[in-house]
Amino acid sequence: MNSLTATVIVPTRNRPDFADHCLRLIFSQLEKSQLANRVSVMITDDSDNSKTQELVESKYPKVLYQHGPKNGPGANRNSAARMATSDWLIFIDDDCSPQSNWLESFVSMLDQHSPSSPICWLGATIRDGELPSLKYEAPHNPEGTNGITANFAISRQNYLAVGQIDERYRVAFEDIEFFARCQAWGLEVSAAPEVIVLHPIRRIPSPRKLSQRWHGKVVFALDQGASPGRVLWNLPLHAALVIRSRYRGAPWNVDNLYSVFLFGGELLFTIFQTPAWVLRESRTSRSRFWSNHLKFHPAVPKYGF
Repeated sequence: MNSLTATVIVPTRNRPDFADHCLRLIFSQLEKSQLANRVSVMITDDSDNSKTQELVESKYPKVLYQHGPKNGPGANRNSAARMATSDWLIFIDDDCSPQSNWLESFVSMLDQHSPSSPICWLGATIRDGELPSLKYEAPHNPEGTNGITANFAISRQNYLAVGQIDERYRVAFEDIEFFARCQAWGLEVSAAPEVIVLHPIRRIPSPRKLSQRWHGKVVFALDQGASPGRVLWNLPLHAALVIRSRYRGAPWNVDNLYSVFLFGGELLFTIFQTPAWVLRESRTSRSRFWSNHLKFHPAVPKYGF
């Protein structure tokens, strides 16, 4: 019997109901699979209250609970990875529903490799139904080909060696940068479409919160060697093109017409905030990994725009 161990890591923040649902499905699979001696479950909690901790202590005593650092989603995952002592790490978001054989499928793939093997796996993240309109969103990665941290597995050894998730990305883009770095470092990012989680559909946030997602593009472009002037010009233009693409093939109904105001506000906030983002990030240290990588390799085309 394979003796390699794995830790399922569930990062969470202020969503005890989602965490409860996710943990219940994980433990249902854990009990059926007879993997309890090899697979542990850890929840790392960035919540502002004790509700999730109370839930874990009352219903899931076998879960390894730890307080998160409250420094963004990347820092929360990193904290759990450093705390884990297993050979492999399996990450799942707290609002995802692992489908049947999710755990067994991941462990079966892990068992075919050593923790030092240069590989990690992206499972399929499928939105739970069709989007009613552009006022709603959900990650959708049915083939496991896009870099989404909602459902992936990697050895702890490789996770730490690659440099963990970059904690400068506080709101979004940390997953795209992480898997780009994995590939540049030499890991094979392998698609695992048979390892499926469902992701709920949710209302899009406010225009201000939507605009915060573009901050990560500033960090990444500067890391790739883009000049501050190029970022000042390219980011608002890139944001406008992406927003326009959301309407491709979309019907013109009341909700979608209303979304024009939401996305228009997103673009305005992005335009106004870009100079401050560029000024702040151009004064901070760049990624040591990307700085070394660019000495021998070209930058990402168009600096990621």
